[in-house]
Amino acid sequence: MVHVSQTRHVSDAACAVLFLHGICGSTRHFSHIIPMTRQVPADWSYVNLLLEGHGGTVKDFSSSSMKKWKDQVWNEFRRLSETHDRVVVVGHSMGALFALQLAVEFPEKIPFLFLIGAAIRPWVSLRGLYCCMRATFGLARQDHPVEAAIVSAGGIRLTKKLWQYIPWAPNMIALLLEARKTEKLLPKLQTKTVVFQSQSDEMVSQASVRILSQYASVELTNLPRSTHFYYPVEEIEIITASFAQLCNSL
Repeated sequence: MVHVSQTRHVSDAACAVLFLHGICGSTRHFSHIIPMTRQVPADWSYVNLLLEGHGGTVKDFSSSSMKKWKDQVWNEFRRLSETHDRVVVVGHSMGALFALQLAVEFPEKIPFLFLIGAAIRPWVSLRGLYCCMRATFGLARQDHPVEAAIVSAGGIRLTKKLWQYIPWAPNMIALLLEARKTEKLLPKLQTKTVVFQSQSDEMVSQASVRILSQYASVELTNLPRSTHFYYPVEEIEIITASFAQLCNSL
C-alpha cells in the first residue's frame, strides 16, 4: 500500500482545502474511507497531507514527533494562505486538533472547519484495543467492517515485534497533551466548525461531544453507526453531502 501526499494546484484558485489525517492514519482516510477529495470544487486547490513518519514502518513513526507534524502542517497552511484567499481545513482525530488550533490562530483565512472524530478526549476502548491487536498480528477479518477499516486507513506498516512499539510512547503522550491544549483554546474559537463524531468511536471518548457542543460556533452531528475509522455508506453520504454543500456556499 502506497501512502503519499495528494495535491491538486489550480492556478488563480481563490480557495484551497487542507486535509489533515490523524495519528497513525493516512491520506486514505479522505480519499478512500470517506472520499472527500472528490467533493472539492473543480476550481479549488487541495492538499491531502501525509504527516512525516506515516506511510512507512513502525520505526519511521518512532523517529517522528508532534513538533515535526505541527511544523509540517503550519508550513503547508502558510504556503496555501500565500496563494489562496481562503483555506478550508478538514481534520480527522489528531488532524482535527491541528485544525482547531489553526482556526484560533488564523481566523481571517479559514471560512470554516470540517472535523471528523475530533480527538478532544482521546482514549482506547477494549473493543478498539482488540481490533488494533488483530490488525497488528495480521488477523483482521476482511468481512468485519471495523477491523477492515482500521487496516485500510492505517498509515503504518505494522510488525508483530511488540517491543518496537515502546518508542511510540512519547508521541502518544504528546497527543494527550495536544488534546488538552486544544480544549483550553476552544473558548477562543470563532470560526464556523462542522463536526461529525461517532457514537461508537473506539479511539475518542464521548466526552468530546459534550465539550464541543458547548460552543456556539460548533455545529455537531453524532453518527449512530460509525466508529473511528469505519463509516457505513449512508453516513459517508451524510458527511460528504454536508462538506460539498459548505464548499458550494462560499
